[in-house]
Amino acid sequence: MVCMFKRILSLVLLVLFAVDPSVGQELRRPVPRGEILEESNSISGEENLDRKLKGLTTLIKGPDLKKAERAAIVLGQMGTNAEPALSDLKMLKDHPDSSVREAIQQAIILIEQAIAQIEEITAVSEAGGGQPVDELASMRKRYQLMTIVLGENDQLAVVAAQELAEMGVEAIRCLPDLMQLRNHPNAEVKEAINQATIKIKQSETNLNRPNIPARSESSFLENLERKIGLLTQLLHGEDANKARRAATTLGRLGAYAASSLDDLNMERDHSDERVRAAVLEAIQKIETDIAQKSPTEDAQPDDAQ
Repeated sequence: MVCMFKRILSLVLLVLFAVDPSVGQELRRPVPRGEILEESNSISGEENLDRKLKGLTTLIKGPDLKKAERAAIVLGQMGTNAEPALSDLKMLKDHPDSSVREAIQQAIILIEQAIAQIEEITAVSEAGGGQPVDELASMRKRYQLMTIVLGENDQLAVVAAQELAEMGVEAIRCLPDLMQLRNHPNAEVKEAINQATIKIKQSETNLNRPNIPARSESSFLENLERKIGLLTQLLHGEDANKARRAATTLGRLGAYAASSLDDLNMERDHSDERVRAAVLEAIQKIETDIAQKSPTEDAQPDDAQ
């Protein structure tokens, strides 16, 4: 009886392999560890992220203030991954609870810094260079240190603020955020931030000394036009996220991006709602800045470097 069963089973397997040899190969193929998990993650990664963001924004809007504060902190730590939640955070930045409000405002700063960091590095790489490797490393270091200063660990925040102070003029872009943190609740962090602010300002003043060569105006304008050209290409591209970021960056350039107004106006009715909002905001910023100053003034924006 057992022998007959084995014989029948052998015949069935033989027929299967004859019809499709790959069946046998697939049965014998060792399954790499974690393959199923990786495939599942690649399919549902975006859905999981979207679900997580919605869950966190729901907590911020909810009645539990502790959970709301923690949710805002988590969003800030997510960096660019939390970009879709940025509009919700901005709507909630005047939250009635001071702790939640502060957490939301810090999350907005962290996410926007992360976005600006990616935009800056992407613009350089897509333009085929323009900034040395050590300058890109400096960008990453600035972002990492500011993230620590804005974090919950006061001891690490003191060390990070001291590191920013040592960076001097390299940390100039952190100055507005440091100024906002001058009244930090922790005395040691507050002192470190104030010292960093003073040192960075002093190093900026030293740039105006005669023995330090000024940046070439023609080189500045050439780099600016190249950057604007790249941003307008992204603006008209198929990737809605890149188009929105490009519009945001053009808006930050203010009057220096006046040449992009025609391109921005072409995208006023963009099919994506977030791109459309970013375009309209950029147009408003550029036109306002044009009305206030001329783009030929000596002052040159950091973002245009």
